[in-house]
Amino acid sequence: MKSAFRWNLLTTKAFVAGLLILLLNDFYLKYQYPGMVTGKLSDFAGLFIFPLFIAAFVNRPLFVYYATAAFFIFWKSSFSQSFIDAVSHTTGLHLSRVVDYGDLIALGILPFSYRFYKKNNNIHSNSMQLGMAMMIGVLAVFSFCATSKARESFVLNKKIDKKYELPFSKAVLLGKLKSEYAAGDSIQNMADSLFYIYFFVDEYYSEATALVKIRQIDDKHTIIQLDSVTQFAVRRNSSDADENTIKAIKKLTSAEFEKYFERDFIMHLSEDDYKDGFYFDNKNELDKYNSGQ
Repeated sequence: MKSAFRWNLLTTKAFVAGLLILLLNDFYLKYQYPGMVTGKLSDFAGLFIFPLFIAAFVNRPLFVYYATAAFFIFWKSSFSQSFIDAVSHTTGLHLSRVVDYGDLIALGILPFSYRFYKKNNNIHSNSMQLGMAMMIGVLAVFSFCATSKARESFVLNKKIDKKYELPFSKAVLLGKLKSEYAAGDSIQNMADSLFYIYFFVDEYYSEATALVKIRQIDDKHTIIQLDSVTQFAVRRNSSDADENTIKAIKKLTSAEFEKYFERDFIMHLSEDDYKDGFYFDNKNELDKYNSGQ
């Protein structure tokens, strides 16, 4: 008897490749190589395989693809926050996402996904494919859930106001940093003074965001003024461990945040081959980027 489900879609090379990319990016690449590419890669991979997964069980492909697009737009908007809060409270999953309308560019992958569906939806599955598809399906469900809870970001705005004098120019300093989302051009960065610096704190398995003022004194001296630590993003492991980590971070004093900034950022600036690197955004450019300007 022919199955009403299109199990074969889950065993195609394209679906498996998309699933592996999604998992690899969410659990490794985003944190080891943060930036524009890894920030968008999961959206592209997820939007390619998610409608294929649903269409394998729901024989209304056009509806599935349009619904996927509509939900993705809703999910990436500020209007979804009450929905996310309600689901998190009800299920304990602690869902999170970043409101970034730039992510909507990933919707461009949907026509390619739909075209792939049309080419492969009539291929019949055998019993061996069925077993394989069920295992892949379970992994896919895990990936869709894990994508939304791979890490949890929360606002701190811990005021510090500490100055550090560095033995090189502002241009050299910015040359040691990598662009995250909105670095600005070199001329603008030399003129502007407010920047976000991202650095990793090993004790809490978390990425911290610091708001700093950078001012050049002369060709060989630059001042970094740590204004505040504005945000932490905790990589998710178990729910209990994450909650404990978040509580511990929120209890940290300004002096402790200052210590982490010195140890995990300032002290490494003299290392030309620092393996992890540091990332930054021009605050003015990031504000425009987030507002869609």
